[in-house]
Amino acid sequence: MLSVIRFVAFCVIIGVGELLAQCPVSSLSFNTQAQIDSFPIKYPACSNLGPIGLSIHETLSGDITSLVPFKQLKGKQKAEIFITGNINLTSMEGFNNIDTLENSMLVKGNSIKDISALSKLRYCKWSLTFDEDSLTDLKGLENLTSAFQLSFLNRSERTISLKSLSSLRKLNNFFIVGNYLFENISFKWVKDMRIRANNSLSSLEGIKVDSLLEMLSIHTPNDFSFEGNDRPKRY
Repeated sequence: MLSVIRFVAFCVIIGVGELLAQCPVSSLSFNTQAQIDSFPIKYPACSNLGPIGLSIHETLSGDITSLVPFKQLKGKQKAEIFITGNINLTSMEGFNNIDTLENSMLVKGNSIKDISALSKLRYCKWSLTFDEDSLTDLKGLENLTSAFQLSFLNRSERTISLKSLSSLRKLNNFFIVGNYLFENISFKWVKDMRIRANNSLSSLEGIKVDSLLEMLSIHTPNDFSFEGNDRPKRY
């Protein structure tokens, strides 16, 4: 009888351990910093999120300030990630060990100034969007080589260099809104490239596209030059 009890207890312990080791199987919504801080406690061995939704959006203004508890996430992530409306969140620190996004990631309406924590990111299967007026540069994207869609939106007056995209070669859609400077970019191919509201743009000499497959649309008051197989169209 004692051996049976011990066996049952052992199975319970193993079962609890396996449960704690698992990643969440349903979508997660983090509305407070306390919820974010509890992630490594609830899922101590979770390093690769499955195809779920991961939303980080504060309900109390200014409450969410850090993504550091997500540092255990490593390598490939399949979750669709939304980081929106966190007014005191200034960096992507916590996403340091992610190298592949098998879904989309939207970063919008926070106070993100620094995305250098994304320095290991190499591939995004779908869309990667940064809609952040506080962003000062794109350092952290130097190792990104391929994405389906890449979007940058910035309504501030500052000019942001795109030179950190120097490793990017394959891109389906490239959407730029705001004052971005093209430097040292050489795409193998782009299907659709659109540039809007870039009042400081006077030249595209810093970008070369070997094959522009369908669309190039540029809305700017200035004249420009362009290296590539297709000449730009003015609208």
